[in-house]
Amino acid sequence: ARVAGLNRLATLIQSVWKMWKVRKAFVEMKEAAKNLFAGKKERKRRSLEMGAVAFFGDFLMLKESPEMTYMRAMYGDSTCVFSDSCVKVTRKLKALDRLFVVTDKAVYHMTRLDKPKAPKGYGVPLIHDIRRRTPLELIDSVTLSELSDDYIVIGIPTEYDYVLKLDKKTILATILHDTVQKVSGRKLPVNFSNQVTYTSPKGPRTINFAKDETVPDAGGMFTKAADKRGFNILIPSGTREAAPQQQFVNQF
Repeated sequence: ARVAGLNRLATLIQSVWKMWKVRKAFVEMKEAAKNLFAGKKERKRRSLEMGAVAFFGDFLMLKESPEMTYMRAMYGDSTCVFSDSCVKVTRKLKALDRLFVVTDKAVYHMTRLDKPKAPKGYGVPLIHDIRRRTPLELIDSVTLSELSDDYIVIGIPTEYDYVLKLDKKTILATILHDTVQKVSGRKLPVNFSNQVTYTSPKGPRTINFAKDETVPDAGGMFTKAADKRGFNILIPSGTREAAPQQQFVNQF
């Protein structure tokens, strides 16, 4: 009985230690987000108040999914660090519902299938279709506006860029910045501008961001530019968080 009790105690200590390490990592990620964003981008009130647990990242719970097993088998990816639904702006300036996934090796743009289907050369049916895979080493920047919209541009200079709208863009940018640095030692630039030029499959395009207090969508209202060479995003005012006084705060 004494041995069994000691084993239970050891298991409990290990569980508490793992939980502490995970929470510590989330808190450090939240502090990293403050350093990247504070004083540079207006934020929604609920975004400013989000807890450290938001940096869990894998919101679609893909880490143990058949899709992740497929990525391990086909590409050597080890784990999923971010997954969420998003709106993707296409080459024809259409906004389509998609999924965006970040692993330790690459980013993925996916669609949900109407019924499970096995990829070519792989015998297990999946419920998501991988439309594009981009290795992390090809990403050279992340760009957002200075306003409180939900748009993010992920720069791929050797191909074409991702233009996404998602309310977890702060978490995505922070996790991308952290993951690229961990796997390559390279600091991924995170830029802020209210006029963003990006590369689409049809050539360079421009996004113009501007405030409009009549817009009901706090994430930004999408309108095509008159010359069809880009689009405009109209956003109501947000809150600008003060720049942090120090880089990291250790709460443990």
